[in-house]
Amino acid sequence: MKKLISIMLCAAITVGLLVIPAVAEREVSVYLNGERLQFDVAPIIVDGRTMVPMRVVFETFGMEVDWIDDEYDIAKIFDVFALFNEVGIYILNELVEIPNAGIFDWVDYRPFVFADDKQRAIALQINSYAMLVANDADMSLRWIELDVAPFIAYGRTLVPLRAIAEGLGANVGWCDDTWTVSISTEEERPPLIMATNAEFPPFQFLSNAPTAVDGVDGICVAIAVLIAEELGKELRIVDMEFTSIIPAVMAGYADIGMAGMTITEERSTVVNFTVAYYTNSQVILARADSGIQSAADLAGLRVGVILNFTGDFIVSGIDGIAEVARANDAQEALADLYNGRVDAIVIDGITARFFVDESNLSLTIIEDYAVFSSENYGIAVRQGNYELLHSINAIIERLIEDGTIDEIVIRYTLY
Repeated sequence: MKKLISIMLCAAITVGLLVIPAVAEREVSVYLNGERLQFDVAPIIVDGRTMVPMRVVFETFGMEVDWIDDEYDIAKIFDVFALFNEVGIYILNELVEIPNAGIFDWVDYRPFVFADDKQRAIALQINSYAMLVANDADMSLRWIELDVAPFIAYGRTLVPLRAIAEGLGANVGWCDDTWTVSISTEEERPPLIMATNAEFPPFQFLSNAPTAVDGVDGICVAIAVLIAEELGKELRIVDMEFTSIIPAVMAGYADIGMAGMTITEERSTVVNFTVAYYTNSQVILARADSGIQSAADLAGLRVGVILNFTGDFIVSGIDGIAEVARANDAQEALADLYNGRVDAIVIDGITARFFVDESNLSLTIIEDYAVFSSENYGIAVRQGNYELLHSINAIIERLIEDGTIDEIVIRYTLY
């Protein structure tokens, strides 16, 4: 296999001296199947790519690593390759074309890196933006164009981690909050990553309870745990600003976005939503002596909402309101009401009831069905990920039918 790769690699490479762009100084952690990898030279971020010492990552995948820097051996590789460049190369007496070979320039006398485990092989060249991956099992040969070329630093050869891992068939995930790279082999199922905002009780809130996942508990978490179990995955939760959830799903940083999120036409243009798992409505939450009896009584008052929540959109369309105060989360909106910065807040009904039960103040809930219609909560999934979408839909429908979701809602509501 190594000889085969040696013959073919020469096509791979764009020229130019490597200039390392601004390198992030924050520590990057790398995990393979849940175990942290140890490096004698710390991983670094270059142009948004995690670069790691090549020998550690290859040997972790059970591969032997060779370093070819003898000019005579490199010259022989180029000479042999020249014989086959136009027509392809024979593998086990079958002619195999070399995909995209023509798009890469040759670079003589640069060292090569070969990694081989008798079934797969990877070949790279220092300062080259191409990687060759061969697999004996299906006789496949692939060129992969790299965003960042391998380079030598601190006495080690650093290679792009994601390209290497995915070239070997592994799944790779990145957590921007913790700067962690998670790699799982094909035998290991990656976790189900849920993006949420843990400031919206009782749907999701910070907690140390045994039912919490990654420090977050609530109705959405309990439902997500069951979904993950049905999918044969471990649930992982990333807490973030509500406005960051959909972008995280769109970018693939999270598999699902679940945060008491209303299914809207605007949101549905950028993500797909599952079937609804809960139906709610907006209400007015105010002090008991406020005199507010309907949405019409909000005229001339300061009204608090949560930024980009349904209440924000509704209140912004009501004429005569003196001021709309937009909070980042439900707890902040409630604090504004406590401190007198607003006269009332418009919020989801179930959350308002949670606050009434927990509050030391005398609060009242005002419903106005003429203004505040019902809304459906769904789970956001990246567009195009129909397999996950359909799987979750089937699970939700079953949990609704057998009454499980109703039981979860009762468990987390205190009124």
